[in-house]
Amino acid sequence: MLDDIWGPGPEVSQDSDKASQAKSTLNEILSQENIEEGEDLWVQLVHLIADYEPGDEQLKAFEELLPQIGDEVNDKSRTGLALIHYVIIYDHASYIELLHRYRLNINLLDDVIGYSPLMWAFHLNRQDCCIELFSFIEELEFDMKNKEGLTAWDIVIPDSSISEFLDQNNIFQYKNSTVNSPITIEEATPDRSLDLKMTDMSLEDEAGARGAGGHRGFGSSDDFDFDKLVKDQYFEFEDFDVPQILDLLVSLPKKYPHITTYPAGLLFQCIRFADRKMESPSLVDSLVHLSITRIISNLSSDLVPSEETTGDIVVQSYWFSSISFLYYYLCRDEGFFKRNPKCLQALVNGMHSLMVELILSIHTRLMPLIEPTLLSYTTIEDVKQTMYKRDWNIFKKKRPGKHRNADDKTKSVPFYDDEMLKHLYPPSLKEQMKLSPMKLVQIFGALAYVLELHQIHPLLRQQFLSTAISWFSTTLFNRLMSEKKKKYLSRARAIQIKLNLSSLENWIKNNDLLPPKPVLIDDFMWQRFPFTLVKDLGDIDLANPPIRNVATYKPVETDDNNSFIYDPTNSLFYYQSLHRIAQLHLAPVNQLLQWLQVATSLENEESLDETSGLLSSLTPLQLLKSMERYNYEVDEHKFKSPLKKKLAAIVKSQNVKCEPYLTERQLPLLVLPTIAELTDTYTYSSDSENYLPILSVEIQDAMYDIHDENTRLHRDEAIALAHRRNFEEDEGHEKKTNDDDNKYNDDDDDESNEKDITGMLNLRGTTGFPKDEGDVGDAYFKEINAPSAIAHRPTWADNPEVEANPW
Repeated sequence: MLDDIWGPGPEVSQDSDKASQAKSTLNEILSQENIEEGEDLWVQLVHLIADYEPGDEQLKAFEELLPQIGDEVNDKSRTGLALIHYVIIYDHASYIELLHRYRLNINLLDDVIGYSPLMWAFHLNRQDCCIELFSFIEELEFDMKNKEGLTAWDIVIPDSSISEFLDQNNIFQYKNSTVNSPITIEEATPDRSLDLKMTDMSLEDEAGARGAGGHRGFGSSDDFDFDKLVKDQYFEFEDFDVPQILDLLVSLPKKYPHITTYPAGLLFQCIRFADRKMESPSLVDSLVHLSITRIISNLSSDLVPSEETTGDIVVQSYWFSSISFLYYYLCRDEGFFKRNPKCLQALVNGMHSLMVELILSIHTRLMPLIEPTLLSYTTIEDVKQTMYKRDWNIFKKKRPGKHRNADDKTKSVPFYDDEMLKHLYPPSLKEQMKLSPMKLVQIFGALAYVLELHQIHPLLRQQFLSTAISWFSTTLFNRLMSEKKKKYLSRARAIQIKLNLSSLENWIKNNDLLPPKPVLIDDFMWQRFPFTLVKDLGDIDLANPPIRNVATYKPVETDDNNSFIYDPTNSLFYYQSLHRIAQLHLAPVNQLLQWLQVATSLENEESLDETSGLLSSLTPLQLLKSMERYNYEVDEHKFKSPLKKKLAAIVKSQNVKCEPYLTERQLPLLVLPTIAELTDTYTYSSDSENYLPILSVEIQDAMYDIHDENTRLHRDEAIALAHRRNFEEDEGHEKKTNDDDNKYNDDDDDESNEKDITGMLNLRGTTGFPKDEGDVGDAYFKEINAPSAIAHRPTWADNPEVEANPW
């Protein structure tokens, strides 16, 4: 049969009877052997379509054969189905675009079931194929009916996975409507409307914006210019707008969850105004500093004070992603960091703080689970029954197994037979509710999930996972070395702990991550990155780096490409696979567990030297201390006294005071992705439009309202203040009674009033900043890096509690 020849195909469990019927039409054709090249091109194409996983070779062969069949691309005379139908049935979406190049009828009904390609995709939940079909959405006929009078919508089962997929991508808008009709979005302001056509905007861009509860503000990737200021791609603001801008900034996670480009885009468009329009480095520095400070303080204010506080990893990763996107946007603004070098250090400090906060939240969740899920969790029956010399029940006998005599029918059922029977049944609910090593895997999985959810760069994700594993490993090692009450330092417990730890190691293997190294950059320039962002090459002094808390590239000469990089201050460390990095971090724990299993079986100094030579991550002091605290089993030989004396002599000869414990919670240095890496990830990706600093219309309206309202209030306030000052001056001034003199004084008062109002406005600036030459716009920030008190009292000024003050 077909499945015997070509396998069941992807998602065979989801294939319906209709799919099986369609596949059976190929039995006779595909069973033909030794098809010569050029004998039947259509059959050769079907062979390629029915292949399991089409690779580059299959795609190339398919592309070469297509031009030779001409109009047969829509031929269904052989089996009743055309090539496009088989492509979707076998879920090989990569062939759809190739077929479309040769006059493909994308709405062709097959003669077996009577389904169009879109109907097959909906029926079999082929989401990848749907995405490819939607690329030609202007050609699709959603409401086309087959012979049974069914449309593609009739095939979609409510609340099914394909229904959710279509809803998330806003495809239901085409139900009972023409595809090419524009979608007009009327906003709150009557003079703003936006006409969108699917032919002008990618499906992913519109779906992503709509799924977030808003719409893209201005066009696509070609519409945003990073090289110069363009209308509607920056926000004008004044000093008195800053508190409300920051309030809007920290409110975005709740309004637009998981769209981390919105906060980054909001700050970027404000920074561009201060940098390019106002040309004020101090204003730029202060805005960046205030924004990052507000973000971090807002995270801290959401936590309940306690000794073991666990933060919200979703919100923490959200803000880290936002700052990293801001770093990406500013990198694309050529020369920005050289004009504003302090900004890069502020971004590094902000990302570093958020990284530590997030890893600390993960670590705090892992700490209480180490004992129940790794150290005490036991699945091996022999480990449960192991007796130790120090135990109070030393005279307790091990429960023996009973062996049945075949001639004696009165004997009870053997003990081991009962135990074997227990393993044939699922564990009880009570057993299933107990903590197991899978709980640790779930926490690490949650970390990996939120990092990927918020589109954090792979290199930065690698640093998160690496540091989390490092903190976990050192804590576990120190817990083993220091714990005396539970007596985990034994060969039986070592076997069980190693088995428990293998669950995490397997997860790491299955979720391996390998960030690609940057291309088109030589070692000389790479060694000086990210310093080249803020200084010219000739001004960089590696002995006195201009940016702190960053790891840099250090060339390593190795003959073997599989050699490990052990130095985490070298950025190359994080370009290793996650599996390899985890091996390095977990090496002390794994080697300690190996040492515990073999230590008491060593016979002489030669075997000790060979064994310790293999345990490169352990020091002689750690080997010695583990034996001093070792928990011997009843029938276990003691560690040889000469071997213990040799270890003690080695430790004494080192003449260095050290502890047998590892340093916990070491703070990592931040490795910044190069511009080339950022470009490859965010600019050249298929969904690059989702990574642009383009904001929803709602956010833009909020920014315009903030600026317009504050400008109006301050202008009215300046006028009122000028009138009040003139009135006070007039009261103390002796008025003349002469009509001509009175007329003269009135004219003078009017002129003075006008000058005072103009002076007040100029003092604040018509755009909020003075018009002096030089560094304009920074008068407000010259002395302090916090918004000053404006003329009217802010909302928090009357609150007696300090916490209510956002500054």
